Amino acid sequence: MPDNLPLTNYSSIDIVSSDKQYASLSNSGKRLIRRVGPHRFVGSVSFPLLTKVQFSAIDAFITYIKNSGETFYLQLPHKKQSSVFAWGTPLVNGAGQSGYTLVTDSWSTGANSAALETGTYIAIEGSEKLYLLRNDVDVSAGNEATISLSNKLQFTPADNAAITIEPVMKCNLVGTPSYTVIPPELYSYNLEFEEVIE
Repeated sequence: MPDNLPLTNYSSIDIVSSDKQYASLSNSGKRLIRRVGPHRFVGSVSFPLLTKVQFSAIDAFITYIKNSGETFYLQLPHKKQSSVFAWGTPLVNGAGQSGYTLVTDSWSTGANSAALETGTYIAIEGSEKLYLLRNDVDVSAGNEATISLSNKLQFTPADNAAITIEPVMKCNLVGTPSYTVIPPELYSYNLEFEEVIE
C-alpha cells in the first residue's frame, strides 16, 4: 500500500468530536465553560474479513506508521447529496473570519439551495483541520454562501482560500492496532486514530 494514498477499504468507521472542556457554575448561577486544547475528530476503523495477502498489505502499512510515528490519511465516507450539483471552486470571501460561520463565494453559476448537506466535511486552504457542516449550504444567485460550522474555526483563513469538499483526514495512530485470525486464512483488523491539527 503506497504511503501517500489514504486508507479507503475499511468496512466501518466510528468518528466522534473530541472537545475537552470543563463546566462550572458561578455564584450568579451562570454556567461557565473552559476548553482545554483544540477540537479534533477521533475514532476507530474496522476492516472486513481479509485474506492473508490483503491483511499483509494493511498490516505492513500500519506497522510502518506505528514504528515511524508518521501521519497517514483516511478517506471519510462521502455524504450523499440530495441532488447533483457542480460545486464550482468555492473560496473564502474576506479575510479575518472567525467563529462558527464562514462567508464564501465563487460557487458554481446557477447554484440553488442545499448545495451541500448537513454533516458534510470540508477543509480550508491553509490548514488540514476538518470542519463539519452544521446546516445545509444554500448558494445565492450571486454564487455566495455562508457556511455554518459545527466546530469553531481554529485559524483565520486568508481571503480567497480554497474550500475542499469531502477531504481526506490527516491522522495519527492511537494505541495498538488489533487483529484476529480466523482459521485457516481470514483476518479482521481494527485501529484507532485521531485527527492531526495543523
